[in-house]
Amino acid sequence: MSLKFSPASTLLITGILWLTTASCLAAVPAAVPPIDPRNGARNESDSQLAKANQYIARRSFVEAQTIINALLARFPDDFHVRLAQARLLKNMGLTARSKAAYEKLKLSDPQAPEPLIALSEMAFESLNARLALDLARKAEAVAPASLSAQLSLASALIATSHYQEASDRLDSLSKRNVGNAEVQYLLYKMAIKRDHYIEARAALENSIKLAPSEPRRILELSDLCKSMRDYEGAKHNLQRILSADPASIDALIKLAVLYEFNFHDYKEAIAQYQKVLNIDSTSVTAMAGIDRCRLKENDLAGLAKDAFQRFARHIVVFDTLDTVTPTVSDGRDSFHF
Repeated sequence: MSLKFSPASTLLITGILWLTTASCLAAVPAAVPPIDPRNGARNESDSQLAKANQYIARRSFVEAQTIINALLARFPDDFHVRLAQARLLKNMGLTARSKAAYEKLKLSDPQAPEPLIALSEMAFESLNARLALDLARKAEAVAPASLSAQLSLASALIATSHYQEASDRLDSLSKRNVGNAEVQYLLYKMAIKRDHYIEARAALENSIKLAPSEPRRILELSDLCKSMRDYEGAKHNLQRILSADPASIDALIKLAVLYEFNFHDYKEAIAQYQKVLNIDSTSVTAMAGIDRCRLKENDLAGLAKDAFQRFARHIVVFDTLDTVTPTVSDGRDSFHF
């Protein structure tokens, strides 16, 4: 039996079906695009991450850790928060934990350059030069426009004695990044490798001018001056550090050693060693230095020898060498006359 509807009934039924279908479709929520897990904290807490990174740069680790821990509680799987945590651990010197954190981040996002760069630096610290260079090349490959990746690769090339490739890359970097402290620092390292000490000193001084808050580089400049037999320059740079940080044990010890072995000013050397003991009463280096200086003060023959050496430093010899090739310090002071 077939049902027959009048044209008016058919139109009414069609209208009801259309309205029912439309209301059902309206009840279905629109499709939501997939959420990148890295976007959560980046969108909501960019300012907090930026503040944490500023604290890390200033080595205010407690403040940075407070912010990062709070972000981790809210966004435990966020890539950028985890990256900040790994960066904090690395700067705090917690190498094993930092390495583990960066390894996880590298697996999470193989295209992120920072984990590769950090792991490359840590590979150098563990004396694995081949792995360090390989990681630096990968970082530059995934982020060819990243200055950090380019600097990391140039540094790795210098450290592994690929001097020609390193020099070519640094030439290009210096032209494209005029006034960059890190580029100048790598130019200094390259010049040292080639025994171009005057060029190295100029590049290191430029790096310090561009980034004056790097006391380790001023220490390097002092060592370089000392190796070039510019003892006044070495002293001046150590005093620069101490004017900003009177409690710098590294600078105090280097200054004491300079007074003792190069200026033969034992009273001043003892004064500097004593400042070290005032900060660290267990410093064997300072105690041994004071004992040496007191013995030398009572050594008449030694005092005569020191007087002659001080006099000889002011004599300019015209008939011998035109230039003096310095011996660059390996970081250890050689105690000899």
